[in-house]
This record gives sequence, C-alpha cells and structure tokens, in this order.
Amino acid sequence: MTIGSKIRELRLQKQMTQSEVVGDFITRNMLSKIENGSSAPSIKTLEYLAVVLGKPVSYFLEDTDADDVGASTGRHSFELNQIVDLTEKLLAHSTDMTARCISYCIKIHALNALGCKEDAFVLIDTALTEKWLKEQLHQICGVAEEYCTQRGDFEQAYRYAKKRLEYQE
Repeated sequence: MTIGSKIRELRLQKQMTQSEVVGDFITRNMLSKIENGSSAPSIKTLEYLAVVLGKPVSYFLEDTDADDVGASTGRHSFELNQIVDLTEKLLAHSTDMTARCISYCIKIHALNALGCKEDAFVLIDTALTEKWLKEQLHQICGVAEEYCTQRGDFEQAYRYAKKRLEYQE
C-alpha cells in the first residue's frame, strides 16, 4: 500500500470527508492528489494527517501489502529515500527542537523500513545526544524502544523503555 492509499483507507474508515480531514492545513485538492498517488505529502503534512487520522507517522511508512511487494518495492523505496533525504535537510538546517525531534523520529522509521537497521540505530544514539526537552526525549526513547523491539533486541528496548519513563515524570 502507498502512503496515499493508507490515508484514504483510514479517512474512509473514520467516515470523514476530504474537507473534514484537511481543515485549514492543506487544500482538499492536495489531499486528493496525495490519496491517488500523484503527489507525495511533505513531512509536515504527513505529521498533520497522522494526528487527524489517529495514527503514528510510522504507520504510513510501513509497507503492509505483502502480496504486492515486487511491484511496489521500487516506488516504496524511492518514497522512503525521499523522506530520508528531506529529514536530513531538515536536521541540517533546523534549530527548532520540535522539528528536529520529529525529523529524527521520521528518519529512524524510514531507515528501518528501508532495512538500514544499523543506520537507524546509530541515528537513535545521535538523537539522544542532543539537548532535548523532556517531552522530546520521551518521544525519541519511544521510537527507539519500538525500533529495538521490532529488531528483536529486547534488552535494549527495555533500557529505552526505562529511560522513556524517566522522561515522562
């Protein structure tokens, strides 16, 4: 499934019109283009849509259509690589800590989906060295915990879970 088809599917499950989903953030026409695959959402738009539709951004980055892997792998990889490139640019130029935190989370999920697990793990450690606010550290540790669990590294996932709970208090 593509990002757009996941967005459409969730929107229809929630019985929402395109106008209800977009609000004042993007145009209905743009959402239509995203849903039909003729346009890709920006990172900010994807984050907005994830909130409106009640799913984490990572949900839209995961390839869930196992029957269509051969046909979609190239496009899926291309989309994920575009996301990695965009987040790299954001990280290089942004000083806003919230934007940096979101960029790290998205890039970690995209690298993981691309199979670049070691790169994702290095990025987690890099992200945790920045001077984050407690809320942002909590979010990064949550992503790291999820990533380690998917990877089968339950000991490290437990460490990140403990660290995440420290930042929650």
